[in-house]
Amino acid sequence: MSSPPLTVNARPQGSEWLRPLAGRTVRESGYLLLDLPVGVVGFSVMVTALATGVSLAFTLVGVPVLAGALVLARSAARLERARARALLGVSFAALPARVSAASSIARLLAPLRDPAAWRASGYFLLMLPIGTLTFSAAAAWWGSGLFLLTLPAWAWTLPHGGPQIGDASWWSAPWQLAAASVAGILLLAATPFVIHAVTRADRTLLRLLDAR
Repeated sequence: MSSPPLTVNARPQGSEWLRPLAGRTVRESGYLLLDLPVGVVGFSVMVTALATGVSLAFTLVGVPVLAGALVLARSAARLERARARALLGVSFAALPARVSAASSIARLLAPLRDPAAWRASGYFLLMLPIGTLTFSAAAAWWGSGLFLLTLPAWAWTLPHGGPQIGDASWWSAPWQLAAASVAGILLLAATPFVIHAVTRADRTLLRLLDAR
């Protein structure tokens, strides 16, 4: 019997849509904020290893390097699947068994015939651009909401009692600070919708790690 394909838990229900600190929103935000470091490390390692392996493929050194890169990608993909299960509620089909081989040479070449390893390599190469965007979106949304919400509490520490708007004006009047705080509340109230929408990019990319 075949394993079920990648599935995603239902969207946030009821009050989860109205609470920026609901468990699901916090977990999804944590996932997005981890996208950038995962993307930087994964992309750097995979580009270095794959480029070295391909450039030296005509020698006896290049093939083991390339095979090792694919084995590393497949192993690292297990950690990404675990991260997605814990923070996004994504369920995956079981990974297929590694390609079997009888001889030493065949075992060395086996990773080159492993579709799951190649898909994992593609995942880490794409995670840098996608992870940069998702991290930036999550950080900017949370940062803007919290900045505006708390502005009245610390605006007095800024020159002219508030942030500068334009070349020669400052947002420092009481009504302006109050309006900023209200805008922050509205942004944070929309956070569950925005964060869940941003994770769609991750959920789409995660299909590369699903067994087919």
